Amino acid sequence: MKSDPRDMGLGMKRAIFDFLAGLSLAFTVLSLGMGVAGFVVRSHAASAPGLLRQVAFAYAGTWTAMTGVGLYYLFPAPLAFIIPTALLFAAAGLTAPRS
Repeated sequence: MKSDPRDMGLGMKRAIFDFLAGLSLAFTVLSLGMGVAGFVVRSHAASAPGLLRQVAFAYAGTWTAMTGVGLYYLFPAPLAFIIPTALLFAAAGLTAPRS
């Protein structure tokens, strides 16, 4: 995967390994960023009760989109964690207080 770089235009040469590494890093950064944002929102849940529900649904939508990416590119290992995460956020949104 590293030995066959292809010209991507604008003087960039990338191999399949570069795309795999970039996608893996994107999944990691997304997961960590959403986790930190969740802790920040959770600390403000008392002052804005409906916020937690809205953020849970936004997270569920994001992880559902990530599930679509994983299904399209057939990444079975991340899907084992992404699908339950999307379902848990959807459940959290449904059970969170409305106001």
